[in-house]
Amino acid sequence: MRQHILLRWPAFNSSAAVALSLTGLLLGIGTALAPVLVIALCIAAIIQMLVYWRVESAAYLYIDLFPLTVGIDRGAIFALLRPNEVILVLLWICVIVSALIRRRSLLPVGGIKVPDVLLVILATTTSLYSLLTMWARGLPIASDDYVYAMSLWKLLAVYLLLRTTLRSVRSIRQSIQVLVYSTSIVVTIGLLQVSGINLIVSALSAVWSDADEYSDGASSLRASSTLGAPIPFADFMAISSVLLFGLASIARIRHHRRLLRILAILCALGCFASGQASGVLALIICFAAFGLARGRPIQYLSIVAGISLASVLLLRSVVGARVDQIDQRTGLPAAWTGTNGRLANLQNLVLPELTSGWNWLLGVRTSARIVAPEPWREWIYIESGYAWLVWVGGVPALIAFIAFLVSAALAAYRVRAYSEDLSAIIGATGIAIVSLLAILMVLDPHLTYRGSSDLIVSVLSLCVGGQSLFSRGGADSIFGANRRAHQE
Repeated sequence: MRQHILLRWPAFNSSAAVALSLTGLLLGIGTALAPVLVIALCIAAIIQMLVYWRVESAAYLYIDLFPLTVGIDRGAIFALLRPNEVILVLLWICVIVSALIRRRSLLPVGGIKVPDVLLVILATTTSLYSLLTMWARGLPIASDDYVYAMSLWKLLAVYLLLRTTLRSVRSIRQSIQVLVYSTSIVVTIGLLQVSGINLIVSALSAVWSDADEYSDGASSLRASSTLGAPIPFADFMAISSVLLFGLASIARIRHHRRLLRILAILCALGCFASGQASGVLALIICFAAFGLARGRPIQYLSIVAGISLASVLLLRSVVGARVDQIDQRTGLPAAWTGTNGRLANLQNLVLPELTSGWNWLLGVRTSARIVAPEPWREWIYIESGYAWLVWVGGVPALIAFIAFLVSAALAAYRVRAYSEDLSAIIGATGIAIVSLLAILMVLDPHLTYRGSSDLIVSVLSLCVGGQSLFSRGGADSIFGANRRAHQE
């Protein structure tokens, strides 16, 4: 019988052999004529197979790749899109194709929740609503307005990708593991950057473009890592630090606990390495909110105090450079003061426009920057987050943002209250993120900073989806953690 099967096997697969031969021939011809296109198609085919096999692979791939690609500028590799945007589009195509073939639903896990609807409303008020009001008032709509109108829709696409594909507690646990691995690369590059490693600084300047509205450059005194700018790098590090400390507290294996704590400390140091005062404030806010959510605020604030002291000693050049830029008269950073500082820009250029006519209700325009009146600078950016919301979408955008924060906080609180350790850590991290946004949006539009914003909506999507998944029970921790290990 076995011999019969062996003799029949080649004949049985003759059609497959012919197909493979023709495929190989076409690939060979295509590689000779258009090698880049063929390689891209092969990569896309592999990703499609992964997503078809396990749909959560789409979330894993984006979580793994966005911290490393988000800082690459538009046009550096692709003409119209940034690499992380191309990855996001490709993953969504693969998810949709897989759903059509396997006849799966594309509805988010647990159905549509209140935060989902509010995030759609927020994206609409900062784009379509603003564009319609500009058109109704006869204002010219420039390409800049269309580019800015897409920012929150991209974040919504990231949010829904995770809500749609992460459909089990196991997939949430594995997505957190993937995030830990990618975070370790980002923080390592950032700390090597401020250490003055020329190879790192040169590579970041050449590949991860920093010529955008919120970057001070891939300077050796301000860590930006692969995120391309110091402020989002600081936010990313602050959120990652509290998440890692929380994961370390529930990890079962001592080796894992030690590695997670070391990585968490490095991320906290990264906030100081960014050279941003708002980054240090983000770290304090995250640890205070996370500690309150975990019922141990003194413990986590003590950790911040110890890390702050270590940062002053280890990063003297970075901290010293920032201290030298403090305005001695006001105690504020020099960039905030003076006739051309941030406060002057808000008082003289932004607020008069917001209070003019019905602009407070309709918004000014979708583009969140103003042509500078001086020849030595090109743009003036709306650097207060709440002012930015009113600028691009009026009071409706502001209300939508506040409502989304409240709903996300409630979702995080519910997830934190479940019995599983992992859900408690994710929920507490969500509360820390909401606190960070609520406070720091006074200073900058932290909701839209590339890289950190992707992390923010990713964690909040886990909080919203986790309301349904964790309530069903299942695997409860990361790296094999459980309550017995926590008690050890």
